[in-house]
Amino acid sequence: APQVSYPLGLQLVTDEEIGGFDGTKYQIEEGVRADFVIVAESTGLTIENQMKGILNLTVRATGKAAHGAYPWLGENAIWRLNQFLTALHERFPDPAGPAWVTTVNPSSIRTTNSAFNKVPDEAEVDLNIRFVPADAETVLDVIRALIPAGGQLTVHFHEPANYIAPDHPDIIRLSRAVASLTGESAPLVAAHGTSDARHFAPVGCPAIEFGPAGGGMGSDDEWVDIDSLDHFCRIMKDFLLNLAA
Repeated sequence: APQVSYPLGLQLVTDEEIGGFDGTKYQIEEGVRADFVIVAESTGLTIENQMKGILNLTVRATGKAAHGAYPWLGENAIWRLNQFLTALHERFPDPAGPAWVTTVNPSSIRTTNSAFNKVPDEAEVDLNIRFVPADAETVLDVIRALIPAGGQLTVHFHEPANYIAPDHPDIIRLSRAVASLTGESAPLVAAHGTSDARHFAPVGCPAIEFGPAGGGMGSDDEWVDIDSLDHFCRIMKDFLLNLAA
């Protein structure tokens, strides 16, 4: 830090894996700001300049209870929920491989009915949605339009997508720092997951992910490549020392 002529901060938090609400987000709410943020995720020395947002939702369908022998006397909430899920899957099909599209994962389906011979009058599904920045303003409206009559939508978690333009001056500088060591500019990559970088988006602080190669994130066998870590440190030093140039 004494070698640079601008304010430089290092942010260390312990809760990124569970949302970053008491770490990064809290600090931002208390006034922490930056002209440029590098989140040191394991990116293999690529620059992740865009990340998907997250929506965790519960959709509840209602019907009319009846005896299972006389289904025409009731309205089966599970069938209604099934129609909703079919329409949702048609609108957001699972990609065959990595693709920069919005995805929907139905993670749990429930009903309070426990009897084989009863038409259930309610059912609900939990959805984990990863949306691309282009869908950020519309994805909730699309889902609401598909919900069956009388259904309910509960939003549990809504975190923004993140996008930093490739021609941002600090992305260009960072890419040059990578090239000075490796001989090649750092590729720009879109991240299907997310990180604390998303917390900076709502307050106008550009944030990207950039870090060494590694794997096994979140597991007991998480690892980082030592040579890549050394390269990361050298690149960061070059970037920071030349930032004010």
